[in-house]
Amino acid sequence: MAIIRSKRDRNFSIIDNALIDNTSLSFKARGLLIYMLSKPDDWKFYTTELAKHSSKEGIAAIKSALIEIENAGYLIRQKKRKNNGKFDGLDWKLVDIPTFLPQVDYPPADKPLADKPSADNRTLLRTNTTKNSLNQELNKDICASKNARQLSDSDLEKEFEKIWKRYPNKKGKTDAFRHYKAWRKKSVKNTPKVMNHKLDLYLEYIKQRHFTPEYILNGSTWFNGRFDDDLHVTDVANTENKQDFDLEQMAAETASQMAKFDDSDLPF
Repeated sequence: MAIIRSKRDRNFSIIDNALIDNTSLSFKARGLLIYMLSKPDDWKFYTTELAKHSSKEGIAAIKSALIEIENAGYLIRQKKRKNNGKFDGLDWKLVDIPTFLPQVDYPPADKPLADKPSADNRTLLRTNTTKNSLNQELNKDICASKNARQLSDSDLEKEFEKIWKRYPNKKGKTDAFRHYKAWRKKSVKNTPKVMNHKLDLYLEYIKQRHFTPEYILNGSTWFNGRFDDDLHVTDVANTENKQDFDLEQMAAETASQMAKFDDSDLPF
């Protein structure tokens, strides 16, 4: 087979082959990313606007491709606020070399449109049944747990140490404990069991996306509110029954990798 290329001196884009050959992205996501990178630097993107430029993909397919692009580090979408604190749209930053940490706080749709569900939609781990069951367990835990304001720093530190032992990136332990202590004292609903459940989800999220050490949040960052990120975790058979053993082993392996990883050149 021969590839015949036309000679071009205008109206073309230069794209890094590393992006084109990035097998961690589907062809759909790569195509969308290349389309977006072909636009001027000050171009404004919207999910609904992107969908209008394809006769094949709808909103759901565009959303799933954007999530892939975010998870690969090419895109970050951050909420903007007005001076009065009200939501003021989204600020999209797009790069041609993976730069950003995977984003898990996915923004809402610009304007929901009627569309057929995409085949890419996956079942999430946290179904209504799982939520109801978890809420019942956590309510029991709240009743049995002491109010954190009645606990000494020593008691809180013992709680924290058990959770910290499971967290894979051991950077920023002092700040992480300070954040944990403030979180525990904020509400009687903030119990060790709640935090362990949030950590279970994050560890499963890391595992399913095969994150390398540099993409795992520092402990000080995760304990500073990032445990509340809305994680999209694919359902797996008997996840809740197998979770503790599998995740503990994975966390230990990741911590070992982190100890050998040189992060001196990272921007965070």
